[in-house]
Parts: sequence; structure tokens; C-alpha cells
Amino acid sequence: MSSDSIVMRKDGVDDRAIVPLIYEGRFVEQTVDEANIDLWFEQTTKRLTESQREDLKRKWSSMKRLASMEARIKRIALDINNHFVEGYKDTGFKAMLATNRKRDAVSYLACFEQFGDLKCEVCISAPDMREDVDNIDDGADSRVIDYWSKVMKKYDDADAYEDSVKNR
Repeated sequence: MSSDSIVMRKDGVDDRAIVPLIYEGRFVEQTVDEANIDLWFEQTTKRLTESQREDLKRKWSSMKRLASMEARIKRIALDINNHFVEGYKDTGFKAMLATNRKRDAVSYLACFEQFGDLKCEVCISAPDMREDVDNIDDGADSRVIDYWSKVMKKYDDADAYEDSVKNR
């Protein structure tokens, strides 16, 4: 970075045209007892045919992945909430959390709302209603669709919603 760009950035911060950006990486310790989960699966499916077990295993894998993601989101949300409350609340600083999926963004919002310590917003684009609800990783699902329906009732259109969230 050149000294000119550093001076311009400092001028922008001094003029309050831009705000300084602070990145703080964090690691949240998590463990999953895969061995006990596998033992439980083997025990509870021992009376099924091989075909039934394979079908259930595919479905269980998707459900387990979803439950794992939800548990991970809850644990990370708790860490973020506590970290922000202890170190930054009432300082004028704001935080932004970016997620890979709309579902995750809505899940984080639900966690933060449940904790009740922070004022949070979600800014997402409209869900694609053509996407398959069963595809956990990529598709729109009922949580995202319900959230989107709620904000559209309040704001009437996507631009008004996005502008309102950005302004807050």
C-alpha cells in the first residue's frame, strides 16, 4: 500500500467519510461424538433391510448435517454475543457477520434475538422459490421463506427493506 493511500484513508477516517475496519478472527471449540452417534444408528436400524438402512442413512446424513450446522451456529452466536457484549457494547462500534447461506443468516438472527443483548438485522436477497426445499446446502427453505415473507409484509419491496436495514 502506498503512503498516498494511507494518507487518503486517514483523511477519510478523520472526515468520518469512512470508518476504520477492525477484523478479529476467533475460533470456537466444538466437538461431535461421531462414534456414539454411529453406534446409536447401528443399534436402532438393526431390524431394517439393507435397502431401508441405506435409505435411512442418506436421510439421516442430511438431518445430521443440518443439526450439526444448527448446533454450530448456536455455539458461534453465543461466542459472538458474549464477546461483543463484554468488549464493544455501548462503545459506538458495530459488527457485521457474513454467512455463506441465507438460512444461516436467519438462524444467527434467531439466536441473537433469543439472547436479547444486541440489536441485530439481517440483509438478504429474496429467496428463489423455485429452489428445492430439501437441499439443505443450497436451496431456499421454510425458515428463509418465512423470514422473507415477514419483512416483505413490513416493507412492501426488497429495496425498501434493504435501505431500512442499511440505515439502521
